[in-house]
Amino acid sequence: PGACSPSGVGTNVFYETFSFTISAADMYTFAFSGVDDLTAALYGGGFDPAAPCANILAYNDDGNGNLDPLIIIQLDLVPGDYTMVITTFGNGATSDYTMDISSANGGQVFAAGGGGGSSDAPLVDNGSSDACGIETYAVSQADFTCANVGPNEVTLTVTDVNGNSSTCTATVTVEDNIAPEIVVTPQTVVLSNANGTATLTVADLATATDICGIASLTASQLLFTCEDIGEVEVIITATDVNGNVTTAPVIVTVQFLQPNLSCIGEINLTLNDDCQGLLIPRMVLTGNVACLDVFGFDITVMDSDPSN
Repeated sequence: PGACSPSGVGTNVFYETFSFTISAADMYTFAFSGVDDLTAALYGGGFDPAAPCANILAYNDDGNGNLDPLIIIQLDLVPGDYTMVITTFGNGATSDYTMDISSANGGQVFAAGGGGGSSDAPLVDNGSSDACGIETYAVSQADFTCANVGPNEVTLTVTDVNGNSSTCTATVTVEDNIAPEIVVTPQTVVLSNANGTATLTVADLATATDICGIASLTASQLLFTCEDIGEVEVIITATDVNGNVTTAPVIVTVQFLQPNLSCIGEINLTLNDDCQGLLIPRMVLTGNVACLDVFGFDITVMDSDPSN
């Protein structure tokens, strides 16, 4: 295990090796589930049980009592040959488990060996064999794109050295787990003197890209009024065609036409029955008044005739 050598176990320790090649440089994830005591080690190249420390790239041990998934090994790998060594602890006994393999950007894993000893058996082959030897493996589909997201039926055709062929089918499920990428553009708007508002579009604030395509790009706010004067944080939400979502904030700075006010020199105000009258800024000021209501004003009335 961690020290690259068996420890604390008896003489009958079972392990299994899975040799494979990969098609492209990518981030690969190996997740194990189904048994509550398992270890796994990834080797670059082959595995020699007499030298378990040689070529080891990564190791993980779940410990006792953990389930679903037990352990995960995740590494950036380059094209080449690798071996995964799995041990389900239990002296004198083995346990069933499941290994799920995925990649971040479409890299493929192909099982090495196969029943006939060929080095090009695809991963959908589960141990095809032939008494005289297998000549070729062929799959109906080897490359998968965004158009294939979901389950895909793949036919494996195995031909032996004497030309006999057999086929079987496997389901290859393609997942898009890559969220969209958002690039935001901060904006400054100046409110209109006519109505004190300004409107932006989503395109003004952000763009989004995704490996499989963008379904929607929205903003939490596009209309700005006098109440928004200052900096406003707008949340951009991008959703791709397969439901992956990314959000990002962008700042909109809201400015307004500074009031260029002048006083009305004379105003006639009719008092009510209680000898009262109401003055508001728009009655005594002129200029850019669209946002006056969001500011406070003191109005002082000076009358030269105190007897009035």
